Amino acid sequence: MNKEYFASMNTSNGFCSYFNEIFSPDRLEAVYIIKGGSGTGKSTMMKRIAEHFEKDGLEAERFYCSSDKDSLDGIIIDKRVAVLDGTAPHTTDPKYPGAVEEIVNLSGCWNTERLKESKKEIISLVSKKNASYSKGYSFLSAAGKLSYEIRKITSEKIKTDKMQQAIHRFFKQGGFKGAGNKTSVRLTSVICAEGRVRLHSFEDESDKICLVTKTHGCAGVFFKEFLDASSTYNLERVISYDPVCPDEINAIYFPEIRLCVVTAEGSEDVYDEKYKVFNLERFIDKDVLCENRAKLRFANKCLNALIDGAVDSFVDAKNYHEKIEEIYTSCVDFKTVRRITELLINNISDIIH
Repeated sequence: MNKEYFASMNTSNGFCSYFNEIFSPDRLEAVYIIKGGSGTGKSTMMKRIAEHFEKDGLEAERFYCSSDKDSLDGIIIDKRVAVLDGTAPHTTDPKYPGAVEEIVNLSGCWNTERLKESKKEIISLVSKKNASYSKGYSFLSAAGKLSYEIRKITSEKIKTDKMQQAIHRFFKQGGFKGAGNKTSVRLTSVICAEGRVRLHSFEDESDKICLVTKTHGCAGVFFKEFLDASSTYNLERVISYDPVCPDEINAIYFPEIRLCVVTAEGSEDVYDEKYKVFNLERFIDKDVLCENRAKLRFANKCLNALIDGAVDSFVDAKNYHEKIEEIYTSCVDFKTVRRITELLINNISDIIH
């Protein structure tokens, strides 16, 4: 089963990285940090390493780039060894150099003289790419503020006690208990050049799926209550955050009981016993919804337009990035990159086996 996530995301607060938590050297036996420019083969290197160990029957978690879902930012092999892209915007440096982390430097694989010939073009493209990201973050910042206003309309009238009772009743009826009671992060959704992208790794790993619908801006409140309740039952949980509201959870997976909770607007009429639907309208004052229905509809339309504006800017940024990659790719000795890849595979094999 593929375990696919993100380790960073574009948000209303700008770029947000969880690299330090996900690839923490305090929890891994070895961490290889790749340093190199765009188009130098970092993603391909990690893909080959992941495929090698998957053929050996080992688990490989893949973490995709928050701006390009087809490019890898990192991998974790057998929950023990990580290989990651340590360049900007998620710059990573060793915490325990040599003892846990090692730098994999790809700068020796490129032709510096040829790159210097393209210096002006590279500087111009990088500047344009950064400006496009800045524009995209402005759109997301506005989307975040609007989302906050949407939450204000309904959150003050949430029937919190009723919500808590429903959540605890669900846990008790299921007889769910664990021995973990710890929290980790695995991001499952981002906003990038491809639009709003959501990976379904939580659902793929679950035997039971809770769908959260008709949220009206209250999803964050519900997920917080669900997370708090799960600690009462000593359950290990894996959480994902919302890119528009990065302080809010938008999905939870409980590995011990193979259960996940995810937002799924438009899935109210699911009758398969695998699914449990939490319709949040049950927990919101009906008068508030009736009085503000038109306002909420208009606000959500504006919110979608702002996100679309951010996506358009990220498309521009990706186009500039691809041009930068073309320059670097033409100047890289990929035979040397492949030799380094094989060396890494051997080193990781020695650790794991």
